[in-house]
Amino acid sequence: MLKVVYASTPEQEQTISEFVCHLYSEILPKYFDDHEIQSFIELGILQLPQGEWIHTLREGFKIITSLQVLIDIIEKPEIIAVREEYEEMFKKNKQILESYGFSFPFNYHQFLDRKRSEIPLSMYTKSSNAYLI
Repeated sequence: MLKVVYASTPEQEQTISEFVCHLYSEILPKYFDDHEIQSFIELGILQLPQGEWIHTLREGFKIITSLQVLIDIIEKPEIIAVREEYEEMFKKNKQILESYGFSFPFNYHQFLDRKRSEIPLSMYTKSSNAYLI
């Protein structure tokens, strides 16, 4: 029996890259300092291992969905407040990412309290304008 599988698309890979960039520039600077974020980059956190790629359309959608769910849980304080319900969802999506080779060593409790100000000063945060002063 022959099984037809659809390959992942460049758009999926672009979307995954955008979510990873969002995590590094918008979310992680609110919880970790620049030194910690630099070490995450050096350790390959949220990066596919060298030589790996997303093979199928289904895998791409699972990775995108997991990233999106994790981002939504972390960014919404009202969701974090309902701990038990969303902690399991966080763990499940973390496991999905890790099953596809992504390193995501964070746990739910690390995102319960923001360690930094609402607008962190970080070299990883996107600038608010395009002009150099």
